[in-house]
Order: sequence, then structure tokens, then C-alpha cells
Amino acid sequence: MTGSRPRSIQSYISGEAAARARQAELLRKQFGPLWEQVVGLDLAKHSYAVRLEGRCLLIHADGSLWANQIRHRYGEYVAKLQQFPELRQLAELRVRVVPASQVTRPKAARSARPQLSRGAGEVIEGVAQGIEDDALREALLRLSRRAK
Repeated sequence: MTGSRPRSIQSYISGEAAARARQAELLRKQFGPLWEQVVGLDLAKHSYAVRLEGRCLLIHADGSLWANQIRHRYGEYVAKLQQFPELRQLAELRVRVVPASQVTRPKAARSARPQLSRGAGEVIEGVAQGIEDDALREALLRLSRRAK
């Protein structure tokens, strides 16, 4: 393994799966604001467009309550979505309940990096001093310098 460069996770995913993942991400970015505009902020926090299959838009909701709200106002939402040029041909919404624990949504903003305590920094620095591998030792020393 020495000398080999790390591979991105995407390189391990089959071409078809990677294409579906890219399409889903594009759809979320493209239809996320439209979906929020149509259904409102509260419902949009608990549901999102997954993919467009022909004339059917697949929606994931993180609970049956939210899925039923979409189903209850189905006709209204389809009519509103059809007003957007990208969805003029839309004929159907298919709602699927996906528990929030299984939902992988893009993060709105990156959270702050966890901080190391001064004690942890000192421990890491001490361990680094005993490491023979130069690259590993330097990496640990860089990490120890982040301690506050």
C-alpha cells in the first residue's frame, strides 16, 4: 500500500449507481427551492424530491404524517408544480416514507470542526515524538498544534 494514493469513494461505486447519485443530487438542488415554494417551509423540511421518472416525481417524506399531508393536497401540488417550465409534463407525484434516520440530505452549512483540548494536544504531541515514520509524525504534530 506504500506509495499508493487514496481513492475517492466515488471510484468504488459502479457507474450506474454513481450516475443515479449525481442525478439525485442535481434534482435536490434544482427542485429543492421549487418544492419549498409549492409546499411551504414546514413540509419541505420533512420531504424532498428524489427523482423524476418520465412524468412522475418521486418524493421522500420522513414520516407518514408528512407523506399523508402531501397525498391530501396531491392535486393542488401537481397543479402548482406544473406551472414551472421544468415540470410542465408532470402527471404524478409518488410519495414514499423514508425515516429521517435513513435520509441523506445535503448539509446546509458545514459544522465547525471539533476542537482538541490542550491536554489532548499534549498527548498527541507526546505520541508523535515516538513515531519513526516521518510523514505520520508530522501529521500528528500538525494535529496537536490545533489544540486550544
